[in-house]
Amino acid sequence: MTHGFRTLTAGLLMALVGVGAQAQVTIAVADGGFEASYTSYATRGADGHVVFTYQPTGGNQGWGYAAGTGVASSYDALSAFEGNSFAFVQNETEKFGQLITVDQTARASTTFALALRPGYSAGQVVGIMVDGQQVAQVAATATSWSIQNIDLGILTAGVHTFGFRGLNPNHAPDTTAFIDAVKLSASPVPEASSLALAGVGAILVAALRRRRA
Repeated sequence: MTHGFRTLTAGLLMALVGVGAQAQVTIAVADGGFEASYTSYATRGADGHVVFTYQPTGGNQGWGYAAGTGVASSYDALSAFEGNSFAFVQNETEKFGQLITVDQTARASTTFALALRPGYSAGQVVGIMVDGQQVAQVAATATSWSIQNIDLGILTAGVHTFGFRGLNPNHAPDTTAFIDAVKLSASPVPEASSLALAGVGAILVAALRRRRA
């Protein structure tokens, strides 16, 4: 085996190690626990157990809320999963969401806590939205918190929209899902050049084995 071939092979193997060792990417979520203060809101309602603040607005929230969505607190039947507040989607709604930034093409996922509002109709289903399209849905069936793990698919580098909406597919008269502790993460997707490098590396490794045989 020539010295040049050994050097080239070693260099490609080192590059392949770099391709395979891509780190997990964290995508920032603004106010994932829904604790940020707001400066105004559309309406506010209470039933003696929980205070609903519909369509709150505020510069530090991150989220934009549509009709039928907002932030709840002061609930005597269900504490927030974290902190003191959580989001809600009541009956069929448009989405509440925010802009997220992805630094490189990646397969993204979200985790969040989900619960059904106790004492009211069952049947609420939450749609998970990316760039205006529903990528998944999950039924809120338990009146205690459960952690949901949802694959969002591959997102290209750049700015995307991400959020939730209430689907209420069976038109229940009054059904609400609570959402808390929203997080996003992603694993980089190798670029075409990296995949090509991996292919060349595989060929050279095979050639190396033949030379040793």
